[in-house]
Amino acid sequence: MPSNDPTRRLRDIIDNGRDIFSDIKGVTEQEFISSNLLRDAILYRLLRISEAAKKLGENAEALIPGQPWPQIRAFGNALRHDYDAIRYEEVWTILIRDLPNLVAACEKALEGRTDGVESDF
Repeated sequence: MPSNDPTRRLRDIIDNGRDIFSDIKGVTEQEFISSNLLRDAILYRLLRISEAAKKLGENAEALIPGQPWPQIRAFGNALRHDYDAIRYEEVWTILIRDLPNLVAACEKALEGRTDGVESDF
């Protein structure tokens, strides 16, 4: 069942981010750009991250300030509607420069929450 629970959405961001890190480990930018399969997998995971951020809504800014939440949410629209204009060099920059900070911030927000129960913060 779909959920807008903040804990679940942050976990979605973390899990998809970690999957991306695993996918690109040892991969160069050029290898990423050249591989349709890898690009599509990464873009789909980024779409999930964007959707999780969208479902967090205003909670995102309150829970984890300092992240570019409007841009994260908007990126999903670009992937869905402007897919033919995606610049893979820019996506690579997001993966290397921005995604680690986002995942780390989401992990920090969930520190100490070991009950496994979805709830509002």
